Amino acid sequence: MKFTRRHTIIYDLPLPEGTIILRPEFVIVRFPNGQTADIGSLCYIKRESAPKLYQAGRRSSNQGLTPVEFEGQFFKRMVMPLAA
Repeated sequence: MKFTRRHTIIYDLPLPEGTIILRPEFVIVRFPNGQTADIGSLCYIKRESAPKLYQAGRRSSNQGLTPVEFEGQFFKRMVMPLAA
């Protein structure tokens, strides 16, 4: 498997009013406390419909959620605590 770097843009929070983000897959946000969250990485999450044989019996953390619901829960659990 070959990995490559992806282009990123860091946005400092709070964003100025009227900011438009045209390429969300590039976004890393930096909170006032200096911590960052790679929001753009959510655009690269791979989703498979069927569990692999070795995963049978284990429950996936996003099982039964739509992509939007999964990303919302990710944001609440991973990003919001960084903002505090």
